[in-house]
Amino acid sequence: MTNEEAARRLEEVNAAISQVLGGGQSIQTPNGRVQFANLSELRAERAALESVLQGSTSSEGGTFGTPMAYFGR
Repeated sequence: MTNEEAARRLEEVNAAISQVLGGGQSIQTPNGRVQFANLSELRAERAALESVLQGSTSSEGGTFGTPMAYFGR
């Protein structure tokens, strides 16, 4: 997943979280009940996407996110 895809997906997940918080996790329609995504699942997805984006920015230093030190001759 590229940074652009992860950022776009993060925006979608944030919008879905806002929708669930604003209107609840389910609604009643004339044809039946509609269940939206689970809020805890959306929050877990958001955390995973933020982790992906955070990891990609820290790897730009050339160490791939792993601190490195060299002691010796």
